[in-house]
Amino acid sequence: CYPKKNPFAVRVGRTVRRPVAPESAAADLFSPAGRTPPRRPLSGPSGPSPPPPRSAPFLSPVARPSPRMRPPGISPTAGSALVGSLVPAPPPPVLNAIGGRLYPCLRRHFVHALLSHGEASRHAAYRRPVFDSALRAATVLAVWEHPLRSPYSLKSIKGVGRDLLEVCQESCKHVKHPSRPPYFPSPGKLCSVTEAVLVALYEYKLENHEADYCTMEELIFRLNSKVDHPHCHRLDRPVSYYLDKNTLDPGWGQVKKMCHENVSANTPPLIKERSRKGLSKSGTVYEILEAGEAVAERLLREVDDAVPTLGPLRQLAATHVDESYGNVTLCVDLREGGGGSKGLHSMCDLLDGHGVPYVVREIRVADYLFFVGNKLAPVMVERKSVEDVASSMADGRWGRQQKNMRIAQYLLGGRDRKCQMSYLIEGVVSKQKVHGGNVGRRSWGKSEEDVNNAISVENLGKLGFSKMESRSHRESMMILSRIARDVNWKVKNGSIDLKYTYDELIQDSRVCDASKGNPPTDKKHQNPWVPVVTNIEKRTAAERRKEESIKFVPEQVDAEENDAETIRRKEEFAKMPLEKLKKLCRERAELQSGPKADLISRLLKPRKPEVIISRVRKKQYVPKVPSANAALMVAMYLNTFPGGEGLLKDKLMTLAEETGVSSDPMDGDGGFYDGWSGVKKLQEGDPPLVSVQKRKYALTTNPPGSSGRDVAKALHRIAHREGICQCGLD
Repeated sequence: CYPKKNPFAVRVGRTVRRPVAPESAAADLFSPAGRTPPRRPLSGPSGPSPPPPRSAPFLSPVARPSPRMRPPGISPTAGSALVGSLVPAPPPPVLNAIGGRLYPCLRRHFVHALLSHGEASRHAAYRRPVFDSALRAATVLAVWEHPLRSPYSLKSIKGVGRDLLEVCQESCKHVKHPSRPPYFPSPGKLCSVTEAVLVALYEYKLENHEADYCTMEELIFRLNSKVDHPHCHRLDRPVSYYLDKNTLDPGWGQVKKMCHENVSANTPPLIKERSRKGLSKSGTVYEILEAGEAVAERLLREVDDAVPTLGPLRQLAATHVDESYGNVTLCVDLREGGGGSKGLHSMCDLLDGHGVPYVVREIRVADYLFFVGNKLAPVMVERKSVEDVASSMADGRWGRQQKNMRIAQYLLGGRDRKCQMSYLIEGVVSKQKVHGGNVGRRSWGKSEEDVNNAISVENLGKLGFSKMESRSHRESMMILSRIARDVNWKVKNGSIDLKYTYDELIQDSRVCDASKGNPPTDKKHQNPWVPVVTNIEKRTAAERRKEESIKFVPEQVDAEENDAETIRRKEEFAKMPLEKLKKLCRERAELQSGPKADLISRLLKPRKPEVIISRVRKKQYVPKVPSANAALMVAMYLNTFPGGEGLLKDKLMTLAEETGVSSDPMDGDGGFYDGWSGVKKLQEGDPPLVSVQKRKYALTTNPPGSSGRDVAKALHRIAHREGICQCGLD
């Protein structure tokens, strides 16, 4: 989240990797600040496609099922550039018009709580790790430039572990009480030594001294005048006290933490300590670095705030977004995912990873709305897990929500209902059954057949809804990011009308004729098109081909295989004994099990890349396609370049989900294992397929011809042959 030091482009193949735009340090309510967004994802939801409309509506390149050319990008967490240009992030829609509570920023309150926790932990040797971790986390939050309005939002910040998260949660129990507001420093004061040191060194540098080095004595004097005493720790001891290695002072410990890179939080050093014997009695001087200057400038703008700023519970932490999002903002319902104490924050973290401009507010229609400025786009999405479908059917919400959405559709789309309504169904019904065969809970009384009938494409189509499917939160957020880009494309082309603000929609819906919410009787209003085309065909291509090959008869050939050479080979293989077919499969690194028809179908496939065959013969590990490990390797191949930095785990998991190469969701299906469980296998062997440096994962490049990058390239080719890769490249 700091400005990059290499603002020049590097040409890789046909792609010019553009520099990351410098990020502003300002963070206010209507201009969210933070990290740059990742490259645009391309994959879409799984699930059966809806019945085709009479004439397919205008499909943007995002929604079109045909592949797009997309050069490989690099994760912004790896210090890379994006595919496409960056534009300023759109301001959130008028928050008061949307409604709901606004929340104070609790960042300084968390810093104060962590420092108090660390200070209480320094007097026992067994608690020394607690002291160090609390100090490190407090330093990270002190320079964090994005609003933090809930302790659950700390889960996505590296360096704040589970134990420290509980400390912050405990400190917030009294915040809602008017008599005990959250801690906030006095105007003109700072809440920690970390902030005071950065501001003091920055001001010292602006004073144009002969040298940019500030002595330790001068630094202590300056920072003591800036901290919020007595709430904040002051450095009022002699200099020799802080130079003593046995001193565990929480104030001076923050200075030490800023001198080093924080690998966990992926932040660079902010200041530099130097030894200058002749300049002062301590012989130690300090210099502020470029990253520290950016933080100090922001702190100086915020230092005069008398009260914490109010804002939405979550919003995108970025000053710039990919141009494909334009002026579109995704509005997420506050109750989505079970609310702030459950899955909402994890879903927002995924939206942050995709770089989608979003804001969390309490909305009364659907779960997701799309704003263009402060106008509503005619697109509404209701996300429901299969368990939530059974629950809403049991308590009556299923019908009430649909009626409200149809009224909103009439207002936004007019008499022709030119407003897309879609259900995003998440999960698999068969995996949510309980004792007795019901879905979710036995008391709801909804069987698997009841839920499947309710969410079927035919039933939802008759009710005026389209259907999309996903396997996990991660994939659902990926689909929403595609819809946001599709909305921007349609706005630029004038394909949709923007009539209503949110407040106008709610007011008109109250006086609208209730009959407008009834299921449509006109067939032209039924079976609408989905906002983005699903990719279930790609995901199930391998399974369908396998099923078709089992029914193989030499005389019956497909039209695409109807050539003399294929017929000759099939007949030749059919005459061979089973043992010879197994030997041929062994030579090509194919499976040797199954009936004769299966063996023949494998031999008719294109030969695997030689690097795969070579590793199999040497009994070295090769990920299968499809699998989670194959998806991870393909994601690294598409999003890194040889010699560059790797990808952090969270970003790599998101990119792997986008590829579509994994047969199961990367987050797992609720069991103990997920897509990350087998990553250790990729790091084994000599040489390994994947290397790890500072918690960043990258493909190995040696030895040439059999490195991890070569294997990943081969797996990528196999995924395209199977028709399951969704990268959009040829």
